[in-house]
Amino acid sequence: TDAYSTQYDLNAQVNDVSFERMIANVNEQNLAKGNVETDGTDILGVIDLWCKVGSKDVTLNNNELVISGDILATFIAKNSEGIINCFEKAFPYEHRASLQSENLMLNADIDVKVMGTSFSLTGDHSIEIRAEIQISGEVSEKFKLPVMTELKVDETKKKSPEDTAALIIYYAEPGESVWNIARKYNTSVDEMIALNNLTGDRLQAKTMLLIPSV
Repeated sequence: TDAYSTQYDLNAQVNDVSFERMIANVNEQNLAKGNVETDGTDILGVIDLWCKVGSKDVTLNNNELVISGDILATFIAKNSEGIINCFEKAFPYEHRASLQSENLMLNADIDVKVMGTSFSLTGDHSIEIRAEIQISGEVSEKFKLPVMTELKVDETKKKSPEDTAALIIYYAEPGESVWNIARKYNTSVDEMIALNNLTGDRLQAKTMLLIPSV
């Protein structure tokens, strides 16, 4: 987010730009259970049973991803008189996953699918239905960074050297940036690094630097 020229005046415009990055890949299984009643109709046996996701709600709060909703179960059963009935019942499910992010601007793209079903008769008028659900998707966070969106070079305003010395000796402190020093003295970062045999932009110890004139 910074720029300078050793020859001309610059006018840089910096704005906050929104970005988004993935922080979690969700791929988990859960077992949803529901004990449903048949509204007074007795059940002798279940002929067939299938389930699907009826509703889905995804919330993100307190570093936790919560997926909840209803499983819609349909089953065909025979009663004690041999009469076949079809039932459609819903029962809730919920799945929680922890997230490692303090960012409040989170977004989740989550898919929930039923992968398998099973059941147990729990009474003459009730049945426990089990649905194996697959939960998959991504969680991303939104953040802003300052970005240089425009840079204007005024070639009518050429810089004049403030110091005619071929070299300037500068005593740098640990943690100082070569970029900032080069900008301050209107010189080249690459030439400073080469002249002083530096390995990076950030100085790790007190250093005497030779600053070339450009």
